[in-house]
Amino acid sequence: MTVARQESTARRGPGRPRDEELAQRVRTAAREEVAELGTYEVTLASIARRAGVAKSTVYLRWPSVMDLLAEALVEVSQFKLLPSKGDLRADLLQLGEQVVRVSMVTPLLELHMHFVAMGAAAPGVYRRFQSYDMALGIARGKEIFLLARERGEIGRNINLDTAASAFMGALLMNALLGTKTSTPDQKMIKNVVDLFVAGLVHA
Repeated sequence: MTVARQESTARRGPGRPRDEELAQRVRTAAREEVAELGTYEVTLASIARRAGVAKSTVYLRWPSVMDLLAEALVEVSQFKLLPSKGDLRADLLQLGEQVVRVSMVTPLLELHMHFVAMGAAAPGVYRRFQSYDMALGIARGKEIFLLARERGEIGRNINLDTAASAFMGALLMNALLGTKTSTPDQKMIKNVVDLFVAGLVHA
């Protein structure tokens, strides 16, 4: 092995780090393509071109452009799970603001709308998008409802999975279809939270 090759290997590290570095570049390129061209114009070939990698490299890792976009989406849409405030309404307001803020990050909003729109046409990809994008929010919502049940704020007959999924769905749908602003719509979040709290408390 030459000195130059040894230095290159030492800088890069063995196998996996290099693969992840390349994947990161491709995911970044995917988000840039969506921001510039829109979801319907993006292809695996255009993403590979922007990332400066061979098309075969992209095709081997991602079977379709939607699989790649779903992965690119989750990379920047994860949010920090904050501690409970000890009150159902306060916890839901806190979660709601995080979910809506994350959904507004460019180009997340267009990606969200695209995945929702294609749900019926490609249910498999849509399910992967849901698991990527909504898993953390739903898990946190379920935890919030569980704590509320233990505090006696909601009845023990409430299905926690259904409540958490419905809350996340209502937030995202309102964020996607509402007026586009640079900051979360606090009034919309409050309305969704109050609707859920009223319904669950009296269930």
